[in-house]
Amino acid sequence: MNAELKQAWGEWLGELCDWDWFVTMTLKNPRGICSWTKPGYASAKRAWGEFTARARPALGELEWVRMFEIQHWRGVPHVHALVGNTDPSVRRLDLVDWAWGRWGIARVEEYNKELGARFYLTKYVTKRIADIEFSRNLGRDHSKHNESLVGKIAPLTMKERTIRGRRWAA
Repeated sequence: MNAELKQAWGEWLGELCDWDWFVTMTLKNPRGICSWTKPGYASAKRAWGEFTARARPALGELEWVRMFEIQHWRGVPHVHALVGNTDPSVRRLDLVDWAWGRWGIARVEEYNKELGARFYLTKYVTKRIADIEFSRNLGRDHSKHNESLVGKIAPLTMKERTIRGRRWAA
């Protein structure tokens, strides 16, 4: 069932946009005196918002899907995203350098369908998704794509909702 779910999600995400980048961000712990000891969801969302603002094309808007994974050894969010409609004049390495100085480690790689980045992103669908978000413009007219999931994914049984001792909300 997990393989079918990943495959369906991967195909669906692959059809939503002509993806340009695969992005990961690992947030660093704060330095100096502050009221918190490690980054949480608010920091991760702020980091992603700042990243997309810096990467925004001069004309139009970025299209993206972003997922947070909780790094179990640190207990902090880790960002995984696909980004489309990018501006070719925006240098990926400039974004990496900016992120290093502001938030932590970032990788902004050219998207390659053959490498299966959309499938890498969807592994969190069958594991533990901390948070998933789509850019506002990504879902504007994708009703035809919703049909690609119909018939491929059967409703989960209660047994399938309990994975590795964790019960998924019904």
